[in-house]
Amino acid sequence: MSASNSTTDEAGVRGEVQYLDKSPLYETEKPFECTIEPWHFPGARQNNLSCTAYQVLFHDISASKEKFSLDVHGFQVETHISALVYDDFWSDDLVQNLYYPECEEFFKTHLGADEVYIFDHVPKLTARQVRKADAVVEIAGVNEFQRLLKPSIRVHVDQTTESAIRRVKDVVPDRAESLLARRFRIIKYVTRPAANLDALLTSSDLVSQHFLGEQYYLRYSPRHRWWYQKDMTHQQLLAIKCFDSNAVKPDSRVARFAPHASFMTDDNGNDDGALPIPTRPRESIEIRALVFSAD
Repeated sequence: MSASNSTTDEAGVRGEVQYLDKSPLYETEKPFECTIEPWHFPGARQNNLSCTAYQVLFHDISASKEKFSLDVHGFQVETHISALVYDDFWSDDLVQNLYYPECEEFFKTHLGADEVYIFDHVPKLTARQVRKADAVVEIAGVNEFQRLLKPSIRVHVDQTTESAIRRVKDVVPDRAESLLARRFRIIKYVTRPAANLDALLTSSDLVSQHFLGEQYYLRYSPRHRWWYQKDMTHQQLLAIKCFDSNAVKPDSRVARFAPHASFMTDDNGNDDGALPIPTRPRESIEIRALVFSAD
């Protein structure tokens, strides 16, 4: 987002996110996005998404983050001190052998989980880092390309109910039936801030190399209320709920998910509201996990 598209006011910071359009196309064609290039089909589209950018107000939760929880709001901020440093996150071995166990223990301690299955991690990169990663992509090929993704400014939820169930069957096929009888959540941990919407959904196919998923895109409503934490540090994690099986039970008051998106702001902390210095775009590691518990 450019400086001209971002302002501050007393209530928070304004910026842009993209919402899915109510297009006649979607009456006959389901929205889709492919995270790998469809090289086998010359001229094939990677997506059919039609989106419009809207200015929205993001409320800073820094002074009241303890009031926000996964069960009620679908997101919460936690403190996590990792043994890994910035450059370590480029190494799959270090992430899987050191960071995964850290996150698994964190899920168990903070969410009461007794079983955790981390099924992917995705570096979210700025344009600068995407260029830096070009050599990695060229060497590793399409398998790596889908993981080197920029933060998404489209308002979305990572999983629909059907896709969440499919994910369990894909990750733990031999135990899926018994695990699906328990409470399961899909939680995403992000090491740098995204914005979260206090939960008009449209399902969309999400095609990767090894999994056909389904996610939600949102249509704009002026009633949507957005939250973020300003100046989030590397010792903080944003936990975002992508699905909760308890939420689909009759009369449940548990949040099923938290719609979210990345955004950019030029807020440099000036009291006069001047915004000459753009905030550095987000670079982060995202961990997604299946979290199982008794309740």
